[in-house]
Amino acid sequence: MAMDKRINLRCSESFENLLHQKMTEAGYNSYSELIRDLVEGVRIEQRCKGLQKLIKEINKIGVNLNQITRYVNETKMIDQFALQGINDSYKNLSTLISRYNNVS
Repeated sequence: MAMDKRINLRCSESFENLLHQKMTEAGYNSYSELIRDLVEGVRIEQRCKGLQKLIKEINKIGVNLNQITRYVNETKMIDQFALQGINDSYKNLSTLISRYNNVS
């Protein structure tokens, strides 16, 4: 489909600032892209700030838990080392959840 029609929109400065904020949060590079998707009913998902960092931190916790699981399976026992690792992972995950809930 050719994009050969141009539409001008008049708005207040505060509305333009809000539109720019929404465009940036949703990961768009232009107002046109955002408005076309909105009008066509495309689902616009806002990207959380720091989401990639959160994913990496959760992944690290998963890696630690996998290492603890391997250790427990190899030794066939759960010792203080394994319990402390599980407890640390739980605390780290709880901290991330709390931080994420406070941001949302």
